Amino acid sequence: MAYYFLALGIALVGGSLALLWRRLSFLRRAKEVPGTVLRVRRMSYLEQDDGGPSMHLEIRYVDEQGETHTHIADNSLLALVYRTGQPVGLAISGGKVLVNSPLNIATPPLALLLLGAVSLFVYSLTD
Repeated sequence: MAYYFLALGIALVGGSLALLWRRLSFLRRAKEVPGTVLRVRRMSYLEQDDGGPSMHLEIRYVDEQGETHTHIADNSLLALVYRTGQPVGLAISGGKVLVNSPLNIATPPLALLLLGAVSLFVYSLTD
């Protein structure tokens, strides 16, 4: 059982570093586009605007071709930071959009890193 925690911890820490590297490399090659928060949507899933428990930002932006698009941010922590009408920086590359905020960039890798650290700590207790 101890080796399970060791393998899990190593995989989570490695995944955390890989995710952080991928996000930073995405930001390097992406174009910065300004956006505006339209509203905070309450949803159960990203596809359903049903008043569920999770809050997500709906952001409007204009791409390089001059077309207006909306993007729903997948990080619900951003709803605690931004309000309706506030400007938001977006990074766009290909068809992918990422809110260019330190909170949005760091939260998923840090969560994986924390879970990996806990797994490695449990491994150290069982050895």
